Amino acid sequence: MSQFRTTRNLYMEYLHDFEFPLTYEAWLNADDEYKAVLLFVNFFNEIELAWYKERYSYGPALEEDAISEVNQYLMKNVAKLKEDPKKFTAGYIYRVAANCISCVGASQVNINQYKLEMSNEVTAEDGIVNLFDLTPCEDDTYEVQQAKEAVWEIIAKMGPKAEKVANKLINPDDSLAVSRNKTNGDRLGDVSVSKKEFAEIIEQLRNNQELLKMLELACG
Repeated sequence: MSQFRTTRNLYMEYLHDFEFPLTYEAWLNADDEYKAVLLFVNFFNEIELAWYKERYSYGPALEEDAISEVNQYLMKNVAKLKEDPKKFTAGYIYRVAANCISCVGASQVNINQYKLEMSNEVTAEDGIVNLFDLTPCEDDTYEVQQAKEAVWEIIAKMGPKAEKVANKLINPDDSLAVSRNKTNGDRLGDVSVSKKEFAEIIEQLRNNQELLKMLELACG
């Protein structure tokens, strides 16, 4: 059994009074000391999916380190979810987990060498889109972390096809087609993006002034 599942089962032993899946109201009314753990259990499918998908994004992430990082990020996001009920979604928690797991992997490899081996830039006559540096890490300032989160929120608002294109830019091995082995919790598994749509979305990314502003803040 994976350490993620072992952790989930351990948490559930202490959460026997809660009925899953939780509604936002049930989560909000729970004691604050339980809120991060409840997020881990309630959105475990998304967190586990993020682990299997992102653990080799920038380098091999150790599972115990990834669990610790996910828990820390969930605790940091409790206040945000209390302020904004719209963030209490599988998609938002998936991005939180995916970002911090990627960060764990990134800390174990030479990113500059990785950039030499694989480019995450899409070049056109009028500019370049580069999403490589959008994974929040502990060394980021608060403003940079906020900008990186804003980037993903803007992309999410553009729709699942835009999210799939963004994932493709970060991880070229990702497919733009419907997943043949869709994992439970994979929100984008049923989404496909044609070559024409890919080009159109890239153009939309380049022309989104709000996105470009946040990219500039996030990437320095």
